[in-house]
Amino acid sequence: MRQEDNFSPLKYFLQLNPLTLFLLIQAMIVLIGYSALNLNNNINQAYSFLIGSALILSNLIVLSVAWALVVEKKLIALSASIIVFKYALLGAIVYRVLKLDWISTGWFSVGITSLILTVFVFIFLKPLVLKNIDEDEQ
Repeated sequence: MRQEDNFSPLKYFLQLNPLTLFLLIQAMIVLIGYSALNLNNNINQAYSFLIGSALILSNLIVLSVAWALVVEKKLIALSASIIVFKYALLGAIVYRVLKLDWISTGWFSVGITSLILTVFVFIFLKPLVLKNIDEDEQ
């Protein structure tokens, strides 16, 4: 049996870096939630969910890059400025978004809290990822 015959999307998915896997799960939740709401012709609700969940996804991406720089370069001042700047910027964005007339605050909140679902899915997949890593090392 050749190597190509054993290709499994799940196995490939589980071989990803844990951070990449986490971000990919969040991106899939964004797309699934937006598509489900959009299918029901609730365009304002779909956009509200999309904005909330995309805001969290972009926040995760920026944080992962920023903290990688902090750990690599050991810059304490950068870590303090990241914390202060990130929350100020995130608060300003949320404030501006919630001022929009067409935004559904409930679905925007659900989009933001989609991170909780991502955490649960990742926790479920983490033993499979660790098992896959152990098999590759042997």
